[in-house]
Amino acid sequence: MLSVKHPNLVPLNVNFRDYGISGVVGKSTYIMTLLLPDQRKQKLTINYTPATAMVIVDSKVYRGNGHLELELLVGDHNYVIAEDGYDSIEGVVKLNATSPRTITETLTRTSTSQSVATDSNTTSHVASPSTVQPSEGMSSMPQNRNIETVSVNGVSFNMIRVEGGTFRMGSDDRDAGSDEEPVHQVTLSSYSIGETEVTQVLWQAVMGRNPSKFKGEKHPVEKVSWKDCQKFIDKLNQMGVIDTLPYDIPGAHIARINKPNPGDYVTISKMVYGYSVELTPVQIAMIYAAIANGGRLIHPSLVRELRMDEHMTYVTTPQIIREQFCSPEAIADIRKALHDVVWNNEMGTAALSNGWQQAQSELVHIAGKTGTAQLHTSGGGYDSDHHRISFVGYFPEENPQYSCICVIEAPQRREDLNPKTINAGRGCGAIVRKIAEKVMAYTGCYVMENNQLTLQQRIK
Repeated sequence: MLSVKHPNLVPLNVNFRDYGISGVVGKSTYIMTLLLPDQRKQKLTINYTPATAMVIVDSKVYRGNGHLELELLVGDHNYVIAEDGYDSIEGVVKLNATSPRTITETLTRTSTSQSVATDSNTTSHVASPSTVQPSEGMSSMPQNRNIETVSVNGVSFNMIRVEGGTFRMGSDDRDAGSDEEPVHQVTLSSYSIGETEVTQVLWQAVMGRNPSKFKGEKHPVEKVSWKDCQKFIDKLNQMGVIDTLPYDIPGAHIARINKPNPGDYVTISKMVYGYSVELTPVQIAMIYAAIANGGRLIHPSLVRELRMDEHMTYVTTPQIIREQFCSPEAIADIRKALHDVVWNNEMGTAALSNGWQQAQSELVHIAGKTGTAQLHTSGGGYDSDHHRISFVGYFPEENPQYSCICVIEAPQRREDLNPKTINAGRGCGAIVRKIAEKVMAYTGCYVMENNQLTLQQRIK
């Protein structure tokens, strides 16, 4: 998947497979055109049953008594229909400029049975990344079919999201075998499965060898046992390439880490300070929350719960990825370094500097890290005059309750500043500081008077 973005244009996402292209080829030219945003509006009508259901369109909640009419911008819009006692429906509707759109949805009642059963005698000898870290949560909101492209050691493969469900399994027939009786209900949570069998090139990238007799990079791997398949899955999990964000976050991306070729010392030297690594801001905030948690890595959720008229319609519970994603000693060293970034006035990049407060606050202790990266150019290099700056951290440092990240793309120069470029500490660090102070005021540690924070209880 290739994403092309511009702050003033409509983003473009291209899946080369849709055009019969397996991937980007060197020394080739691909021409893509970004469009101006369409400001035209179109009518959307939603008919739904039961009429008491709640409708959410683009994060805005509506009550329409079974019928809802909206005027929305032309383009794609997300919608959710939910009601207590019913399975929720989620979808995407595309509005065009030529004609209005009507959709009709009917919710089905939720099964009341809570029994969960599995067939312990069933095993699989097929090498497939289908059981790699399924995303399990308490969400009752089903999602659309979702395909994610995963890259490991330079080899990509597709994972298809399969929604969980409940079915009845077995037989009560008198001729049924003992392993088929009795008829019982089986509930499967949502999971992801490989689009194809594991290819030989993927197996080689993960395991470092190819045991197949009939060689071919795109051929399925063979001559592997069930135990070999389990080792393959374990290695994928250990690499962390399957650790995606939960599917209740639309457009969640997978982390990508480039594997340099032997002797590529330039790439290797730059990887230690962030280049050739792709992480979304939410993924970075998740890692810093794990540092604040003492090493416990937890999936973030976009929404903790939804309520309408005191009725709970959607709730999630924390999903632990790893209880300890690095050693306690490493956590202690990292936290000390993050403390110095903000509070060491001689070396800290977000500390007090030339009168700039940056991330230092008199009201709440913040620990974190600044980040500055040159922006990638269309020609394949980097632009030394344009940067992406960021600050990510957690607070209060002594008893962390929140993690926060701020990212600014290509901050503009200001002639009234010296230096004229806003760095990560002055820009993003200061923003996180103000957010932290207002969050702590909102939670009761401080009071806001005349748009100014007043210390009510200093955190030490």
